[in-house]
Amino acid sequence: MANPNSKSWLTQQRIKERKNFRLLDWSKDLKDQGFYRGLPCPYEHTIRDSTHHWCYQCVLKIQTGLCGLDINYVHEDFSHYAVKALEMIDVGNPKECWPVTALDRHGKPKRFAFPDYKQNAKEIAPNKLTLKKIMYTLFWGDTGKEVVTNLPGCTNPTCCNPLHLTTIYNRDATPRKMFNYLDLNRDDRKINLLLNRHLKNYRIEDLLKQEYRPTISAI
Repeated sequence: MANPNSKSWLTQQRIKERKNFRLLDWSKDLKDQGFYRGLPCPYEHTIRDSTHHWCYQCVLKIQTGLCGLDINYVHEDFSHYAVKALEMIDVGNPKECWPVTALDRHGKPKRFAFPDYKQNAKEIAPNKLTLKKIMYTLFWGDTGKEVVTNLPGCTNPTCCNPLHLTTIYNRDATPRKMFNYLDLNRDDRKINLLLNRHLKNYRIEDLLKQEYRPTISAI
């Protein structure tokens, strides 16, 4: 029987409380279920947990193990910040560490302005987040207040390879070795589809499914 006074037991209880993911009942009121409609994530979802502010659809996706980024299919309010954040990282192949190249005078990774659940892109100065948090948000999804850490096997403290990053929402899963999809190059065709998606009542998710159907099992 577990000792309720032990450090490990208490840690597990805090993790369970923080994780607190539950499926949304669309027939019931959001507030009654502990959700609200807030600022959008990079994939234009707006339903968030009332306490920890994680994006419902993002965390649902994270738990399927889906990880990838097409820089052309990021919400318009986030795309500029996403491109700039990637420029501060030495992006390599999926198996390598991606160290931060933008360091402050103390040799520590700089924080970077990026819209989040507290302050959107239309504000004068969005909040500054760690590059690890930004990469996790772009590749995996928006986890609100949840801290992003490196997997135990990653020994580079500045590594921002999304496959080396984790939160409580996928910490117990088998680490991925490859992305489901990846395109970091600007593509006029894709950008045009993004900007005109509302003419076809498309969401960003629809564009991703259309583009990467063979490699996306769930989104």
